Amino acid sequence: MASSFDNAVRILPGGSMDSSMAPTMAPTMAPTMSPSMMMPTASPTMSLLFPEDERCVQTVIPPGVKPGSCMVTMCVPTSLQEGDTFHATVRFCLQRPRKFHLVFAILDERTKEYYGGAGFGIYETRSQCAEHTFEYTFNAKPIDGVYDVMWKFYATVKHGTDEIFVNDMFPNMIAEAGIAAQPDYTQPLTDDCPVLETRFWDLPPTGKQDGIEWFDLPECFQSGIEWVINTATHLESQDFADLHCNLQIGTGGDKFLGPEDVYVTETNVYNIAANPVTKDWDNLPVDYWTNNEIVFTAEQTALVETGARVYLACFMVPPMSQYDPTLPLGWDFIDREFFLVMEHC
Repeated sequence: MASSFDNAVRILPGGSMDSSMAPTMAPTMAPTMSPSMMMPTASPTMSLLFPEDERCVQTVIPPGVKPGSCMVTMCVPTSLQEGDTFHATVRFCLQRPRKFHLVFAILDERTKEYYGGAGFGIYETRSQCAEHTFEYTFNAKPIDGVYDVMWKFYATVKHGTDEIFVNDMFPNMIAEAGIAAQPDYTQPLTDDCPVLETRFWDLPPTGKQDGIEWFDLPECFQSGIEWVINTATHLESQDFADLHCNLQIGTGGDKFLGPEDVYVTETNVYNIAANPVTKDWDNLPVDYWTNNEIVFTAEQTALVETGARVYLACFMVPPMSQYDPTLPLGWDFIDREFFLVMEHC
């Protein structure tokens, strides 16, 4: 599907601007972007108007995933043992069509040991919903005679184009699900799931589907060297928005998006105008996307130590917004995205 960047905006390095524009926040006023869940929004994926085989209803949304997304496990075996090759089917719908990478993993619940899993993604596929059947040979080990296994299905963002792309990594998940009940691990494979043909579908546009994406992948990151990343925004729920892009350092057991992540610096663009709204996902308007050239100066990147777990957090908020500690997440988010797979030179 087509995309365009006719609404080009040049950002002043470091977020600087003339006196007619909103001031850049001081670093002490710009805390780290939390991975906590954004405020809930109306999901386009749950409507009873859609056929049952296109509907996705997830009653409890895991923290940190995109609003409006949904993932459900459609089928897992009722029993299986070590060495059994089995199948499991998952369905998901996202807030809007986009490229994705789907992952199935089995881990030990207590130790978080990764036993194995499988991935799925089609390079050129840009879809809002999908259903896929995984195949895997069960290889989890009991601890003290007890299986304490975590089943995890999730989708991550695919950044880039059909030709040049990267799959972002856990824990940057745009949809996630587990299983409601564990299989019986004492009995042979029973009620294995049928292997369904993978299918994709989109839901009708809602007119409220904002977005941030990275189509042009940046050069590798090097401390003390200017770093530029073209950040595409789509705004349709409001007339104007401000875009904030932070460099941050990841912490915690998952390496990124931990509660103690460290804010480093930011570059912002103000008063981004709304884009045209599409009525057909296969025929986007020419100026559906606005390209924002985000520049981090050599002075800014020098604040990041070589080899640090640096990542990018970009988010849109209403114009002139400032961090507000009275809000649940500190910001009135319109949309936000993370880019975790930044490559060091």
